[in-house]
Parts: sequence; structure tokens; C-alpha cells
Amino acid sequence: LGFFLGPMVGGFMSDLFGIRSPFYLCIVLTAIDFLMRLLIQPPKPQAATSDEASRQVGILRLLLHPPVALILGVLFLYSSSFSAIEALYSKYMEQSFGYSDSLISLSMLGIILPSTLTSFLVTWLSTRHPRYRIMTVGLLLHAFMAPLPVIRPVLWVLLGGSTLYGISVSALMSPAAPELVSIV
Repeated sequence: LGFFLGPMVGGFMSDLFGIRSPFYLCIVLTAIDFLMRLLIQPPKPQAATSDEASRQVGILRLLLHPPVALILGVLFLYSSSFSAIEALYSKYMEQSFGYSDSLISLSMLGIILPSTLTSFLVTWLSTRHPRYRIMTVGLLLHAFMAPLPVIRPVLWVLLGGSTLYGISVSALMSPAAPELVSIV
């Protein structure tokens, strides 16, 4: 929900109440989250039996396991790419098109909405086809689509590239997380 609404709410709050207002909202939401985590305690873990203790693997060995390392690489690529796009997209839109914060946040829907909608399709496909194959397609798509939104400062190229970038993000993330869970 935050992934979808965050940029829009932040952009509109910035235009209406000033640039600091989205950060104040984040402080309030973080405080609420912190208090809820204090109030809701998970059950205490039970001691492992001797059979379970012999099957436990150390974190370093787990991280160096090739399938896990590959999926973690995909997750790192996604998170660093999306962080860079998210941080630079607004500055680019402001400089190239003179957009306000609220218009920039609405244009971010060009990335977020296709990613959200196609994740359902990609998840369905990943239950019927090998997840590594879908992640490979996602990586290839991502390699070509990540620079596309800023190749040419024309609005339709930017929004079209953003849409394709959003699709490539869901092709990376939707099969990666379940595959990681199935390995571990």
C-alpha cells in the first residue's frame, strides 16, 4: 500500500503543506509502527531438537549457497535500481518538464501501477514455469528498460519507458521472493 500511495501522498502533501510535511508524516507512521511492535509480541521460540540442530546451517554458508546468492543478487539489483530511479526521477521530471511535486508523484504511477498489476500475472506464470527462467527474462527486460525512461526528454518516451520499467521490476521480484523461501 505504501509503495502505491507513498509517492502520491508525499507529492501532494509537499505541494499543499511544504516540503517537510511528508517527512513529518513518516515520523508519525514510524512511531505508530514502533509502538505496535512493542505491543504485539511474537511467541517465544522453542528449543531445537537434536535432529533440527544438526540440520541448521550458518548464515555465511547459506549466503554462499549459489542459488541463494543468485537470488540475493537479483534482489540487490532490483532494490538499488529502484532506489536510484525513485531518487533521480523526480529531479529529472522537474528539470526536464518543470513538473511540481504532485505531478511528479502522479507520473510515478507510470512505474508503480504496471509493476503492481503485472505482478499478479508474473506470479501466476511463476507457478507454471521455472522461476529462474522468469527471473532471467526479468533481468534482460530490466537491463534494457532501466535506462529507457531518461533516454529522450519527451513525455511519451518517459512514461512508456517507465511503464516497461515497472513491468520488468515485477518480472524480477515476483518469482525471486518465493524461490528464496523455497530454497531456505
